[in-house]
Amino acid sequence: MKKIFTLLFFLPFFTNVFSQACVPDAQHAGIPGIYPDVTNNLAIAYVGQVYSDVMTFVLPTDTFIYYPGVGGVTYTLNYQRVDSVKYIVSPGDTSGYLQDINFSYACNPSNCVLPGGASSCININGNPLSINEGIYQLIFYVTTNLYHPTLGVFNAPGLNIITGYKLIISGNSPPIDPCTNIISINGCGSENAQTFTGGGGYGYWANNSCGYSGLGAEQIYSFVAPVTGDYYIQAYGNASAIFQWKSNICDSSNWTCIGEVTISWGIGAPLSWIAGNTYYIQVAYPSSYSSNALTTFHFVCPLPISCTHCPAYDFSLTPTSSWQTHNSSIQPNTCKTYRFLTNSPINYYTFKTGCGDGATANFETYLAHYRYYNNQCDLLQVTDNECENNRSFIGLQGGDTYSYIKVYGSGSNSGNYTLAYSYTYTTGIEENEISITIFPNPANSEITVTGYTPAYLKLCNMLGQTVEEVNKSNNIYIGNLPQGLYVLQLFDDKGGLVKTEKVVKE
Repeated sequence: MKKIFTLLFFLPFFTNVFSQACVPDAQHAGIPGIYPDVTNNLAIAYVGQVYSDVMTFVLPTDTFIYYPGVGGVTYTLNYQRVDSVKYIVSPGDTSGYLQDINFSYACNPSNCVLPGGASSCININGNPLSINEGIYQLIFYVTTNLYHPTLGVFNAPGLNIITGYKLIISGNSPPIDPCTNIISINGCGSENAQTFTGGGGYGYWANNSCGYSGLGAEQIYSFVAPVTGDYYIQAYGNASAIFQWKSNICDSSNWTCIGEVTISWGIGAPLSWIAGNTYYIQVAYPSSYSSNALTTFHFVCPLPISCTHCPAYDFSLTPTSSWQTHNSSIQPNTCKTYRFLTNSPINYYTFKTGCGDGATANFETYLAHYRYYNNQCDLLQVTDNECENNRSFIGLQGGDTYSYIKVYGSGSNSGNYTLAYSYTYTTGIEENEISITIFPNPANSEITVTGYTPAYLKLCNMLGQTVEEVNKSNNIYIGNLPQGLYVLQLFDDKGGLVKTEKVVKE
């Protein structure tokens, strides 16, 4: 197959004869490109620390060039020769060569003529000083030599300047290998929750499976799966954290992206884990985040196998706008399933085993919401949100034919519980139809809402408890509340929920 190929790399004006050579990374053999690419970029360099990073070049046998008005022409790629590289530092657009910042390089092949149809590499190395600290945008100057049966051998004029890579030299202390500082998580449930704090600085590993560039210092957690099944991570905080996982060995390779956990209670895709295996969770923030960022998370263990199906159910409920309760109990590794009709899109249903209104439990409970639609039963959400000493609540918008709520214990926990349930009338107005502004956010005293005048404002903590409420006002005072994440709700004069927004108390 013919490939369109553009080379990206950097080298100084001359080669330091004392530089070390390199070996191309074999995992990229036969796949044209430069590794790492410009997204993952080069590893961070630290002042006073010896630096070495290898770039692997896999050049294709031929390349395709498109000429406007003429069409595409295929050429044989003979070689690409490294001539020089300059950098630009903004602001001010100061420029120079790599040797100006105490860096050098060595090639394999040693003459830096990189042949087409083969793998080559460049070792970038140096020992930067404090005066070199900064971010250097790199400009690559190359000579690309091609062959065409009619045109013969020639140097391509349009393939001689490449940009995209950058070299970051940091004056901070280099991060430690996160695999030398692993925190063990002893089980599922909020009683085993972990709080990650971070932000600022750079991570130990330059690359990550989620595709983010510039992650900060990582923290690794280990977890031994007690049973086989689908696990979930439930998290909240005041910043968006990046989660990754892998099994068996903690090192830099083969991490799987879980995703970005936003600043609210969130639960990601299921993690299909096997009982007895050790799994590692890596958590990090973008390096631009401030040092007061935090995320608290825990694992939600799999539902018992007997509880993962519907439409079978134990009890039928008819929620109303007033709180009702139902008493029951579960045995170890079992659950109780409730079915109810949710065909009104203006109703918001709440189920809970704590936080008042008659709800209670004498064991740690989970709540799971399943939707049954078109003869399919899908798990939509699971919650274990620390409501009243590890009790739970769950909310959902109406609109489906039937929904199912399952009550079960953390691991083999079991006991008695009282499920409280009701619904709240909503306006029927889509939230995205109303544009409001909350300022300041984060705040430490008072917040103001503009763009809509509500009949009343309600502020809830992450346990669903109302902590402040005001009538006919666009302002609400939060100065006496602890730091953390809160949910602000706007209601109309009929009691309908109009808008929901997140608020951070500093």
